[in-house]
Amino acid sequence: MDYSIAKIKDKIKIYIKTGKPTSSFFLTPTEQIEATYILKNIPFSFCGGYEQAERKIIVIGEENASIEEFCSLIRICSRNKELTHREVLGSLLGLGIKREVIGDIIISGQTADIIVIKEMKEYILNNMKAVGREKITIKEINFSNIEEIKLNSTIKNITVASLRIDAIISTVYGVSREKSNTIISLEKVMINYLPCINNSKSIKKGDLISVRGYGRIKIIDIIGETRKGRQRISVEIF
Repeated sequence: MDYSIAKIKDKIKIYIKTGKPTSSFFLTPTEQIEATYILKNIPFSFCGGYEQAERKIIVIGEENASIEEFCSLIRICSRNKELTHREVLGSLLGLGIKREVIGDIIISGQTADIIVIKEMKEYILNNMKAVGREKITIKEINFSNIEEIKLNSTIKNITVASLRIDAIISTVYGVSREKSNTIISLEKVMINYLPCINNSKSIKKGDLISVRGYGRIKIIDIIGETRKGRQRISVEIF
């Protein structure tokens, strides 16, 4: 059994025994999907801190939970250089913190907003003094002041041989069909946060395709078939 799912089952037992809402650590999108399968008859809600959040906690026993009850938002600012996600995460883990207590890290130039489990707030505020060798300032802020995510994306109408995942990847990223199939076989592709190793899987409107090393594709619309039997689709490319 997956370790995260096992811990969620333990949380469910606590809720059933006490009747009080309880929360998990942060889950990846894939873990979130897996968790919903075991929470069918129990009220729950996901909290990530902002609309586009990827990593979220599950609050078991409450359908409209507030993020502020379970998590804190910490802002760090560099004095001289732009921050990167890798450096900030590395510095947090260097404090001996587990990845599961850290939610999304939102980078904006010399500023990073970090969502963390509430119990970790004071430890991070008292011990995080730098990112790498760069000195920082650090403070807690309200979730209403979280940095807005700015995603660079382009919307295009394209024509593909079929709605198969290998055809989509081949056309969007300008690689051969053989290369597309290799990417899929190496388990570098996820559809709606679930792994995809089937190169003939058909995509549909609304699907989010993640291709490691290339980016993401959202299927905006299936426009229709051309006279030559190809498919015209609208995609957003991140």
